[in-house]
Amino acid sequence: MAVNLGNCHVCANQLTFGPDSFFELNGADVCVRCIKDTLDAPIAGQLGYPAVINGVLLHPAMFPAPFFGGRVAFERYKNLFDMKNAEWATPATLRLYCNCPVGMFLGARESLQARGETTYGGCGACMQVYCMKCGAPTDESVASLRAHRH
Repeated sequence: MAVNLGNCHVCANQLTFGPDSFFELNGADVCVRCIKDTLDAPIAGQLGYPAVINGVLLHPAMFPAPFFGGRVAFERYKNLFDMKNAEWATPATLRLYCNCPVGMFLGARESLQARGETTYGGCGACMQVYCMKCGAPTDESVASLRAHRH
């Protein structure tokens, strides 16, 4: 005799019995597929940010590593998730991207009045370094670093 576990709060599909087949989020049972799809949404685009189900702001750390395919896969996924969430949380006018073909998000540009120091951000794809105040690339030479003191 099959046990009726109820339906997923998000997709209304019947929940299956088994380890990690569903999780309870704020009093509602949600299937693994809906959780994974919601976590993937901010990675795919800004429209998926923030990842929320039933009033719960999701983060990969809320789920066991096997949910993502093991510890190594979990760490990679969590890093990507955090990077994309930082990007979407940054106002569009302050986002700084590398001008290489990958166009990686480097971080939020800083206010010129923020502090006396200049910070730098680097592209993980092409290794170009950028001034986080003016957004211009630098070659990390003494002269270039001096020129970017704002």
